[in-house]
Amino acid sequence: TTAYFSKYKDAQITAQIENSPNRLQYERSGLEVVNRDETYNSTLVEKIPGIGIPYRAGNRHMTQLGNLIRTSLFDKFLEKYPNATQAEKTVWASYLNKSTGIGDVSGLGKSAKAVSEILFSPKLAVSRIQTPLSVFKKKYYESPRVRKEMARDFVKVVATGNAIIGLAYMA
Repeated sequence: TTAYFSKYKDAQITAQIENSPNRLQYERSGLEVVNRDETYNSTLVEKIPGIGIPYRAGNRHMTQLGNLIRTSLFDKFLEKYPNATQAEKTVWASYLNKSTGIGDVSGLGKSAKAVSEILFSPKLAVSRIQTPLSVFKKKYYESPRVRKEMARDFVKVVATGNAIIGLAYMA
């Protein structure tokens, strides 16, 4: 996204998401649309001369990239399955959150905020475990439509990874 280079573009993307006809569906389903990337919740890095400006730019970029990926995949799911139940939308949103690095850290309780101040992106770390394990959770495989979309996503990830490894091997 061009949010890296422009605060104006960042604001445009935010407005586009907020004005989406599916915005209410995002909220009802629990799709995460974040204002700030969680890499480090502390703003201390932003105050370091020479590092602060590119750090904030990178944060804008990654935040909006994640938001655009989640919302566009959710929108495509709604287009493909206009009669999807609220349960299916909620499960799909949960999968999209986890697969794009926003894991569920509710098990940490009130300490989740403190952990994100100290550690590098705990939601991202947790999501890397939760995403592949989601295949085994009942709420994900109960819905044939969600299961089908998850399988497609997994195949794309594995195929892309294999293609990159293959190209690296040939080099």
